[in-house]
Amino acid sequence: MQDYFFQHKELGICLTYKGLVWLGYSENTLKSAMQRESNSWPFIVHPEDKRARLLPYEECNASRKADITGRLAKRMNCQHTDEACECGNIYNHTSIAPIKEQIVKDLAAHDFYLGYQFIGKNGHPDTLPTEKVKHYTNEASLLNFFGKS
Repeated sequence: MQDYFFQHKELGICLTYKGLVWLGYSENTLKSAMQRESNSWPFIVHPEDKRARLLPYEECNASRKADITGRLAKRMNCQHTDEACECGNIYNHTSIAPIKEQIVKDLAAHDFYLGYQFIGKNGHPDTLPTEKVKHYTNEASLLNFFGKS
């Protein structure tokens, strides 16, 4: 994730070129915007690597911010339909992403829940639905992560 975003001391969260491509912007669009020095793409020079360009999120107009938010939500496979959804919130994403990257999927838990059988309503052996296997595996992975601390 750190390749996609950069925390600028004065301008806050900035998107890198690689981050913009990750969000689905075409390289041709980005190169053209940099050459035109478009107002809707307020690129700045990267303070640590003068060859690179950054897009400060807060310097973007409302339309560009909304587009970035929508693309981020889509990239996160957001399925929410309510307006309270935070999947496209760049601030939430950049604060949570480094933690998520450290969580390792517990494959043993996954195998356990995948093979778990119980007596169903009809009196016959039954297995957990796929979404429950995924949920329980994620919970076990989180417990492992917190147990390391």
